[in-house]
Amino acid sequence: MLTHVRSALRSGCCLLILFTATAASFPGFYQKWHFREVIPALDLLAPSASSLDHMLDGTAPRPFVYRQLFPAIASGIDSITPIAAKERLFSFRTKGGSLVRERFFVSPLARSHEYFFDYLVVYVFTFAFAFLASGSMFMLVRSQGFNPLLATAAASVMILLMPVFMSVGGYYYDYAELAFLVIAVFIALNLPWIWMIPLAVLATWNKESFLLFVPCLYPLLRSKCSKEASLAATGATGLAASAVVFALRSRFAHNPGGSVEFHLHDQISYLLHPMKMLAPVDSTYGIICIPSLNPITVLVLVFLACEGWSGLSLAMRRFTFLAALINVPLFVLFCAPGELRNLSFLYVSLLLLIAVQMKKAEGSSEGGS
Repeated sequence: MLTHVRSALRSGCCLLILFTATAASFPGFYQKWHFREVIPALDLLAPSASSLDHMLDGTAPRPFVYRQLFPAIASGIDSITPIAAKERLFSFRTKGGSLVRERFFVSPLARSHEYFFDYLVVYVFTFAFAFLASGSMFMLVRSQGFNPLLATAAASVMILLMPVFMSVGGYYYDYAELAFLVIAVFIALNLPWIWMIPLAVLATWNKESFLLFVPCLYPLLRSKCSKEASLAATGATGLAASAVVFALRSRFAHNPGGSVEFHLHDQISYLLHPMKMLAPVDSTYGIICIPSLNPITVLVLVFLACEGWSGLSLAMRRFTFLAALINVPLFVLFCAPGELRNLSFLYVSLLLLIAVQMKKAEGSSEGGS
């Protein structure tokens, strides 16, 4: 009995730490980027292609308009929620008499009668998926043989790094993307592959690039299944993701913009002028920061890879190689320079490399004592 109580308390402590880390990470993103709407009070005056009101209306340009999971959830909940309940939320006041929407939101979009409820739903779901990402990372690290303390620490570090990765740009669907990528890897390693089908639908609905992540799962599936079964699972998952991409592209075919944005010229200019990597671009956790992709970050990542590579399983090493092979060219061709968030296919590998390094540090500490 006592053993079960202690186990429950340890699990509760891990959950509390993960929640606290997520609660710190989320405002690190939100206070910097909000939902890309115009906010005069914060001098965020430049209209964004992915402003939440345009995403909800379906008028945002491509490819941003394809990221429709949260807008669809908000619209669905809006349609089934009684008008009286939405009015009560809109008019709800604190004990001090101030309107809750004005007390907690500086965004004119969040304060408006038209968008308040949908904005609130997206806000709640963004945090919920950030917390889901933390929990999923914990479960994945545990499944790789690490103890609960290391799994909690690695997941906490990773979720706290997310706002750092979101220099130059950050979006409400980034936390959900992290959650879906981690869950996909967890399923590939530990659960029947059939669960990847509904996951692929949701993940691609959230961000269409998940389709290109699907082939990275093959080495993980191959570690527990036959070649034929692994190919079938990868193919079926890819077909599910492709169907979502086709549906979204058909629906928004007449929106302005294109299927992708080309940034090769920007990337070359960025790399040829190294001082751009050291120029302050925004603040994270209230600290003025340079772009997340800079020489210091590259050195840290190279160190983690060199030191932790042997600590990854063979399947994870093959997964990492394939993810880099796909993600790096995509980053150079289609992504804005300086944004580590666009190397998201490597999130899972970074998480496990952090865990490996922490385990080494723990071993060194025990040896020294």
